[in-house]
Amino acid sequence: MMTHNDELAIASSLAFIHLLADFMSGEDNPERELEGITRILEAIIGDKKYRVTHTRQEVRPPEYIQSFVESVLRDELSVPVMSEEVGSSGYLLETLPTTLSIIMKYKDKPVDAILQAVNNTYDNDTIAAIVGTAMGALHGKTAFKHTWIRNLSGRIRENDDGTVFKLIELTKDYLLNTHQI
Repeated sequence: MMTHNDELAIASSLAFIHLLADFMSGEDNPERELEGITRILEAIIGDKKYRVTHTRQEVRPPEYIQSFVESVLRDELSVPVMSEEVGSSGYLLETLPTTLSIIMKYKDKPVDAILQAVNNTYDNDTIAAIVGTAMGALHGKTAFKHTWIRNLSGRIRENDDGTVFKLIELTKDYLLNTHQI
């Protein structure tokens, strides 16, 4: 809310948290995940419309995103084609459908998911970070190449190495103790 105080930004953040919780609890059903995300977007955004960058068309994000992700999966669109069709900039109506499509298309291939996000999207640092977070929640760090994680500091600020790893463990403990996973 401090940096992007808009319904779409807030709804997207909550939808991603929902997706991460599902992944951490072992949920692996793309249709159910997409429905959950759509419900969250619907609840927060309502009938508000946003302009799609490349078509200038006004759309309701829940319908637009769900339709796009379903078409990517159904038509087996490649990430470069998908990225060209919807875009993959930092604008949420590009980031969210692109990210969700990569996550769902490569859900069983975490390394491929990250490589696709890095190599075939425009705002690749953002999209790869989101995809990597989802793949980590779904598969754990053992799914990644050791060389990718070996030298990560887990730092949030200067001189606090390991803080991120501690926060991950605290989150896991919390979810286990509240029976979320």
